[in-house]
Amino acid sequence: MRFVMTNLRQRTITYKQRVAQSIVEFALVLWPFMMILFAVIDYGEYYFYEHSLRYSLSVAGRYATPGLVFCTNALDANGRTNCPLTGIYSNGKWISRNESIRRTFSNNCALNPPLNMLKICSWPGTNSATETLTNLGPGYASDYVRLTAEYQMHLITPIARLLFSNGVCKIKVQSIFLNEPSANFDAYKDIYSAAEPL
Repeated sequence: MRFVMTNLRQRTITYKQRVAQSIVEFALVLWPFMMILFAVIDYGEYYFYEHSLRYSLSVAGRYATPGLVFCTNALDANGRTNCPLTGIYSNGKWISRNESIRRTFSNNCALNPPLNMLKICSWPGTNSATETLTNLGPGYASDYVRLTAEYQMHLITPIARLLFSNGVCKIKVQSIFLNEPSANFDAYKDIYSAAEPL
């Protein structure tokens, strides 16, 4: 009987030691595992945001190059919202080209960004054109237009948060397009300018 009790005590102690050892091992492995998991989540979030911004910037650029403008209240007789009909915009039914490009960007972005996130500038399309001599607004036909969007992503990985100011990683994307020659630029010349304020 004494042998059975001693054996049972030894088994209980061994079991408790194994449980304690498992808890210690789990605690040692948990932190690296959670850090890797959070890093994967942060990277996935960063990739998603950047892809969404690049896609919406591309759509906004394609919208900007032919000089289109949104209609604010109704479709025209042909069911189009971007038709260059003279006389309509004089009644206040058209919005600015800057605003139209920003709305196109915002409508196609999964982040639902504010309209002022997109910065628009342009410079003349000549051989001497440089990105440093820019004008506000998308410019006219044969001008270069640069669209820039910047988003602040809040990181969840503790160590990664230490590497960035306030745990915020800035995602900045930009694209440069050449405005196509189009009759829209002449049709809308009275409602926007190259120096249109942001």
